[in-house]
Amino acid sequence: MNLELRRAAILLPDFDHDVFVPWASCGLDATSLHRLRLPTEDLRRALETHEAGVFWTGDACRELTPYFSRREASMLEHLLLFPFSSKDGLQAVLVVTDSPYFDGRTEYLGIILAAIAEPAAKAIHEERHAYAQIMRQAIVFKTSDIGPLSERVAANAPRGVRVVLLELADVVSQIATSNDLLDPFRVRQDVLRRIASLFASTGSVCDADGHRALLLLHGTAEEDTELLVQHVAADLAYLMPELSGVPVLRFATGTYPEESTDLHGLIDALL
Repeated sequence: MNLELRRAAILLPDFDHDVFVPWASCGLDATSLHRLRLPTEDLRRALETHEAGVFWTGDACRELTPYFSRREASMLEHLLLFPFSSKDGLQAVLVVTDSPYFDGRTEYLGIILAAIAEPAAKAIHEERHAYAQIMRQAIVFKTSDIGPLSERVAANAPRGVRVVLLELADVVSQIATSNDLLDPFRVRQDVLRRIASLFASTGSVCDADGHRALLLLHGTAEEDTELLVQHVAADLAYLMPELSGVPVLRFATGTYPEESTDLHGLIDALL
């Protein structure tokens, strides 16, 4: 079935903030995908009495222009918000800003979407619930957290700390190119969370920017870093079916306090 959506995005609940964010899209530019973070409560209010979605035209679209780039906002003449809801609540929202159906056939698009809404919402809820169970202990620290995090880890790791910097560009690229509708930024976040879930009790994981993950390991018995990285790659291949096989992860490593008595300095040297 071809819905003929020229510019659209499917928004799912963000795991860290009370907003819906794009996970897959077509036709929208990168700036719009970055700005398209719709507050959950606002969406619920807008859609609570509109099971078949809300369709805006003309000036009614203007209040939503802050969520798009200037380029996209200048072309915004129509906008459809369509909810995918289950008994457990709002699971996803489809945002459409351009489609041939907008030329007097909007009701037909609504009929098509309504036909798939319930099974789609159920499938999304089940997948997200399973994902949340795996990720419930996964914490990904930001680059700005590295300083205080390294101090805390160094003070509470009597057996020392192994620092591993993983290069993830190839993994993110392989997953993102498996489906050109996927948002590479969300793919990268997903990969980082999955790695963090592997070390929830034995280390800390930081987003080191530039498609890299920084691992501060202080509770793992595995002493062979190359073998440990191979285990991470194998787990990613198992958890992420978009990967065609076990990826080769490039890495750099160092140990505290054996190689340096300054953990933060060791991290800076690797970065």
